[in-house]
Amino acid sequence: MAILFRFAHNEYFLSGQFLSDLRLGVNPLLVDPKWEGTNLQKQLERNPLPENFKGAETNSFYLATSGSSGLPKLVHKNLALIESEVESWLHWPGLKDHFPGPAVSVRVPFCHLYGLIWGFFLPRALGKSIVFHDGSDTAITTAYSLQSDLRKSLPPAPVNIVSGMKFPTALSRKLRSDHPGAKVLEIYGSTETGAMAQRDPLRQNRFQSFTSVTFQTEPSVQDESEGLETELLVKSPFISEFCFSLDKTNIWRKENLKNMDGFFQTNDMGNLTENGWYHLGRKDRIVKIKGKRVSLDSVQSEIDSLDLEFPVLVFVYESENGDQIAIAAEKNQTNETNLLEKLRFVLPESHIPKKFLWVEKFPLLPNGKPDYKRLANI
Repeated sequence: MAILFRFAHNEYFLSGQFLSDLRLGVNPLLVDPKWEGTNLQKQLERNPLPENFKGAETNSFYLATSGSSGLPKLVHKNLALIESEVESWLHWPGLKDHFPGPAVSVRVPFCHLYGLIWGFFLPRALGKSIVFHDGSDTAITTAYSLQSDLRKSLPPAPVNIVSGMKFPTALSRKLRSDHPGAKVLEIYGSTETGAMAQRDPLRQNRFQSFTSVTFQTEPSVQDESEGLETELLVKSPFISEFCFSLDKTNIWRKENLKNMDGFFQTNDMGNLTENGWYHLGRKDRIVKIKGKRVSLDSVQSEIDSLDLEFPVLVFVYESENGDQIAIAAEKNQTNETNLLEKLRFVLPESHIPKKFLWVEKFPLLPNGKPDYKRLANI
């Protein structure tokens, strides 16, 4: 079977070519158009795919993604897996309330699983038109994009379906106050897992898992003595069986994504109760500051929710007194004293940054995400 290296432009899907490729036995490797001309594209082209990669079955495809390492990962999917997840959403009682109009404004690329399901397959199943501009009743977007729009004083769509990061509490308060009629549905999941849970962040409630999804937690190795926040494992019919990861020696390695009991390790930390899952943050973004566990993602969310006209990155650095929180901004864009005063209104003292770093330009990984390790070493 052929492998099609495909930059996932919108027309590829809307023209019917994507589904046609699947039917014809071509296995598309869907790559974000933003990767064109970057090191990520060069890595994919320079390093041949493994032989067993080429034995994929009909109606299967791969989503190219990358994480904190900045290296490509190819997550295997098949059409049956996608269709079963779509079917489960079609039986969710609250779905139609989030698609009231005839069209859906899609602002997430289809090469991302969340965009593919919510921006392509679900609208088609509901008989909705797919558009790529503002003005529709429903917008498929990300928490970060919605946050950016509100910072620019752009009005939100009446219904916003978001994913990609935990919706900030401070932003919930602002959205609820400034746009009382707006509605937000937040989807919790990843490329590997598909959707695991949902919540209404404007009510600041916990994520509610689906009936077909089982949550389980275990203590983090580095925090076994505390036990308050634990690491989430999930079992779901929508989890991919395997992926291929490119390691630092440029060798593709096949990884099974489930443990012996069928659970996937999310690397997310939080608190699971009968009321749902509270997501504290990614495991590698949680540190101890003077014996207290701090989520750098939570600090980042609070800062992002402020009325700042420029981006700020939160990271951790080593000092004589142990790990400390720092923030970085590009030069000539911020005032240290004013920012500190704003942060003390929304954060406890243990979360207040102790170091400010001004850089000419943020260091980035090949996938365009912040390179926190380089920031910490500047």
